[in-house]
Amino acid sequence: MEYGLIIKELCTLKYYEENEI
Repeated sequence: MEYGLIIKELCTLKYYEENEI
């Protein structure tokens, strides 16, 4: 399992959400 990818995706999603607001 590649947790790094999952964490990266989650971080990216969170960043996008914060940036959108």
